[in-house]
Amino acid sequence: MNKKSKIPTDSIIINGVSFFAIGLIAIVSRTLNISFFFLFMSLAAVAWVIMHFYEKSLLKDLGDEQPAIYCEWENRLNETDFRFSQFTVRDLTDLGFTPETALGKSFVFHTEPSLDCPDYYFEGMIMKDQSGEYFIKSTEDIRVHQDFSNN
Repeated sequence: MNKKSKIPTDSIIINGVSFFAIGLIAIVSRTLNISFFFLFMSLAAVAWVIMHFYEKSLLKDLGDEQPAIYCEWENRLNETDFRFSQFTVRDLTDLGFTPETALGKSFVFHTEPSLDCPDYYFEGMIMKDQSGEYFIKSTEDIRVHQDFSNN
């Protein structure tokens, strides 16, 4: 088991379960007179959806090992605040949050390096202003990526 992701990585178990599942699909498809391919693809899609939501739940439970959420440096409102971008919303959605459910929660945010700025990392919170717009408020100093790991 991988300690960081909490996802089992033992190939013997995974292979054994895979062969058992394929054999079971073959038996069910023959018994119900359904196309093996159709049944296999349907179950694969269901398994993918289950794993997708399982992965999201694991990401929420990581605690200290928070994934970094993207934020546009150009969306900076002042020294501590940033407007949401479509990528910020996408990253929150990938973690199973909406802006409303993430309100008041702390995350690690980062910007992509470009010609205009280096890669910045900072800890911040999702906030809502008086007009109802969501924004990111930096709760710690914004640091260049290399300095971030040195706290």
